[in-house]
Amino acid sequence: MLDMLPLSIWIAASAPDCVSPVGIDIRDVQQQLSERAVDAVKRASQPEWEADATLARFVATDASFQYIIGDVGRPFPVGPKGAHAFANAIEPTRFRFGLWSGIPFAADLCAKHKIMVEFGTKQPGEAIQVTFEFEQGRIQRAEGWRRLYAAGMMAD
Repeated sequence: MLDMLPLSIWIAASAPDCVSPVGIDIRDVQQQLSERAVDAVKRASQPEWEADATLARFVATDASFQYIIGDVGRPFPVGPKGAHAFANAIEPTRFRFGLWSGIPFAADLCAKHKIMVEFGTKQPGEAIQVTFEFEQGRIQRAEGWRRLYAAGMMAD
């Protein structure tokens, strides 16, 4: 029956008892997990994060979070509490993530996956690149690195 639901509804309803839908491919898996990571960070930064049942489903109770600036890492508590502290530390204002552009192949949504999401901050030229590790459709680990960027137009 879950096979007949749209993937976005299925993934929210499936965790933590993950069952990968039939016919899912890597493109869908990576997009859905990237969207889940963004949604988890957004939910974790809200004042009512402790009462958010969806956040509790998205983040494993023992999930670890770390934020690295230069060569100094800052660990946080585990689980949804760690997601909240992490989201408040990175203060994201926008996000972006890559989409699968290669040949699609069958994938198991419940398997271990790593995805990267970049969160922009209020500081010009600053972004936080976060690698999220998922298993059973839930965030198990997130590690963010502060990056500085410069951009401009190409000269003729």
